[in-house]
Amino acid sequence: MLAAVGALCMLLTAPVRAGDAPEVTVEGLHAALLAAMRDADALGFEGRRERLAPVIESSFDLDFVTMVVMGRSWAELDAAQRDQMRRVFASLTVATYAARFDGFDGESFQTGATEEARDGRRLVRSWLRKADGTRVQLDYLLQSGGGPWRIVNVVADGVSDLSLKRAEYASIMKAEGFDALLARLRAQVEDYASGRD
Repeated sequence: MLAAVGALCMLLTAPVRAGDAPEVTVEGLHAALLAAMRDADALGFEGRRERLAPVIESSFDLDFVTMVVMGRSWAELDAAQRDQMRRVFASLTVATYAARFDGFDGESFQTGATEEARDGRRLVRSWLRKADGTRVQLDYLLQSGGGPWRIVNVVADGVSDLSLKRAEYASIMKAEGFDALLARLRAQVEDYASGRD
């Protein structure tokens, strides 16, 4: 039994290999989320965060997403600020998933069609089916660049996570500046960790 559990954990945390189809990335993420949901109470927030971190970091192109959500402000940041932003954004992404997927009530994921998108990207359509039968549509945009297919945007029921964050961050940068943005993102991570989301 322990060997089987160990093998499953290795499968869920293994990085996606170059050449894998984009839906493999999405299905690997979904499998990890379901496993964390089933063990949510035993793991607690910190355990879910620890378990999900390597899967999210290998499934998402977080460096690229960080640059995109910063928009025009990215060019204004020096190397140290860019590194700070990458680390804080990655921490927030993991914390968000650990906080939102915090229990299991019979949910399941279904993968649909994979479609070609602009610039050689792929769109993988999927759904989260809740216990009451309702579905949340989750469309993942992935890019490869010759390596593994990695997620660069999630569109939930037609709402783009990338667009929301880009608008929010641009507003904070314009009104309050980079240090204020970092402080807000760190505060969001702390809110998730303390259950104040």
